[in-house]
Amino acid sequence: MILLSLIFLATLVSSQNIMFGYTGGDKIDIHKKQALASISEFKSLLNNFDQRQSFKYQKDDIAAFVWSGSMVDNKDFSSNLISVLTDEVNEYGIPDEVYMEYVGDDSRFSFGAIINTKNNLDRVQTAVKKWSMGVSYNSYDGKKTYSKDVTFLSKNKKKKEQNDKEAGECFYFRYDNSLDIGIDKAYIKVFNSDLDINKLEVGEAVCKSEGTRPKLKLCKPINKELYFKYFNKSPKLDSNKNKALKALKSFKGMINNTVDRQSFEYNVDNIAGYMWIGQLVNDTHNTLNAYISEVTNNGAPDHSFYEYITKDPMTSFGIFLNVHNNVSMSQEVVKRWSMANSYNNITGKKNIDSGFCLLNYKDRKSFLEDNDAGQCFTFKFTSFSKVPVNNNSLNNYNDDFYDVDSGQTLCKSIGYLPGNMPISKYCKFYTVKDGDTCKSVAAKFPHLTEKEIISYNSKNGDFYGCDMLWEGDKICISKPYM
Repeated sequence: MILLSLIFLATLVSSQNIMFGYTGGDKIDIHKKQALASISEFKSLLNNFDQRQSFKYQKDDIAAFVWSGSMVDNKDFSSNLISVLTDEVNEYGIPDEVYMEYVGDDSRFSFGAIINTKNNLDRVQTAVKKWSMGVSYNSYDGKKTYSKDVTFLSKNKKKKEQNDKEAGECFYFRYDNSLDIGIDKAYIKVFNSDLDINKLEVGEAVCKSEGTRPKLKLCKPINKELYFKYFNKSPKLDSNKNKALKALKSFKGMINNTVDRQSFEYNVDNIAGYMWIGQLVNDTHNTLNAYISEVTNNGAPDHSFYEYITKDPMTSFGIFLNVHNNVSMSQEVVKRWSMANSYNNITGKKNIDSGFCLLNYKDRKSFLEDNDAGQCFTFKFTSFSKVPVNNNSLNNYNDDFYDVDSGQTLCKSIGYLPGNMPISKYCKFYTVKDGDTCKSVAAKFPHLTEKEIISYNSKNGDFYGCDMLWEGDKICISKPYM
């Protein structure tokens, strides 16, 4: 009996390769001292709280996190495993960021510790959330491998799964009749303690990592094969790759900072780009991440894009980049997407696995005009007009659409009518909606303030001050009215 017990216990210790990663930056003595203090605090926490799986530390210039899965022995982590960090920092100092990790079969058998000397809480939260999913952090300039004996707990001694809201907003997925996402079901339950996971609705946001669950509207997952399409006849330059990555990261920021908007322009450093996100399209970050990964690994072609085009602009989605500053091309592409038309000037394509979701119609985002797209595609309106755009979109693209006269020229895409060109192209117009205030208008556009709206419209005869906004008025939201 004793022999059997010893054999059983022996199976709990195994030699594993632990990855150590680091991100470059200046090494200074004060950061070394602060990092060692954080490790000392983690050792104490791991020793004193043998059931916890997640620990946060934030003090001075340091932001740090530890993940210790439910099958990982906290005392072994404290006395043995974390020495990987201690030894590295003691001998070599610490740059911007260091971490150690072991990713097992799933999050229960995974562990990691990360220290950031720029007090970048977002990065260390990202790491711990990935480990809580049993996924590698995978962010480093250089790495090493250490071999360590790791002690795992037996099933009857495993820790009770817990959630840690200090990890920030969780990584989530949209429920689509399956919880088979590679995460232990016990963790899915604790990550979503406010939900009955046996009674989920399709489109509900469900946490797949630790953290707080966002309160989001239902959004039906679209898991359809998308294509990365490209046109390339020129050498791929590293400079263009870096500029393209900057553009894609800017698009991510625009999405995060703006809710009710469909078209997003980028025109910096010879990169001309546009993004179209229909009023019912949501959760596009996976596709943007896939685009970033593609450019990171394979460079930036002359122009490239992802698109998902349906019969309705409200449910269509696309991202386009041109590395030769071809603004007219990027404008043409986004106007095509606003008509639910594909763009097909390509020399090749490849498929990717990505996804996003579609909101219910009642939860659709409001529409914002976009004069940066240039002159719209037009048609002559008659009672027999055949336009490949539905009335909802035509109403978005044309003021007073339901009161137009036969023979009138209308827009069938985003952009402005030929007679409505912004004066000297210096002023981007916004048409005031019912209930708008200067504050609400400013909130719709990144970096726009109420003070700027007042300044931009100082010579605009339609503007009588922020207390006198009238539905249908055109006000400037860019450079001053000329």
